[in-house]
Amino acid sequence: MKFVAREKLMNASLLFPLLIFAWMNSALLHTLQAQQSNTNRISIQTGSVNGKIEILKMNMIELSQQSTRHHTYGKMNATPMTPPATNEYENVVVYLEGQSLKRETQPASSHSQIDQRNAEFFPHVLPVLRGTVVDFINRDNVYHNVFSLSPAKKFNIGRRPTGQAVPVVMDKTGIVQVFCDIHSNMAAYILVLDNDYFTQPNRHGHYSIDRIPPGTYTLKVWHERLASQEQTITISPNSTTSINFVME
Repeated sequence: MKFVAREKLMNASLLFPLLIFAWMNSALLHTLQAQQSNTNRISIQTGSVNGKIEILKMNMIELSQQSTRHHTYGKMNATPMTPPATNEYENVVVYLEGQSLKRETQPASSHSQIDQRNAEFFPHVLPVLRGTVVDFINRDNVYHNVFSLSPAKKFNIGRRPTGQAVPVVMDKTGIVQVFCDIHSNMAAYILVLDNDYFTQPNRHGHYSIDRIPPGTYTLKVWHERLASQEQTITISPNSTTSINFVME
């Protein structure tokens, strides 16, 4: 009897490490499979689109002449001034629309910012995801106001002194044009979009949007005073689609 009991005990002591080893192998295999799945999702199941926006030279000159962003207010600025966007490519927005793109609201903690400097809004054009809080900050040594009558967002934050910031939630998609009721030449545009597949070209007109799920979408290009353009594109896994636009 003692021999049988001892044999059972030895068998049990051998079985326990085997069970532990099998469990560890199973957990390791599950982890490797999950990592492989994530890698595939990032490297295989997405694509990108890039290209160049060209604004015709004649239009670029006209836009510069029509620009309301002139500094004619002497010592209005109370802080060191950041130069405004003098290149119209910085006022272009490129974005994607499509039913398969995830539509989501930006968390309330996400903030963007528009400054009022030397009687202008900076940046002049701001694309944001729906739900983003935009902080309007007066950097001048005079009072400013910010208001909008746009269907996408109607608000009036009143007149504020230097340094005061006022947050406004952009909770509806569309174009929000903002003004100052004290300085009639001040204007800015906020594009509130349904997904975060958007960008603005660099100073040379080049743009890129990456990590796009495979599918067919509408690629759109917007500028405040030039005709908007769009093109249907198909994104394939691990591929880059190049699309150029000429804005007139």
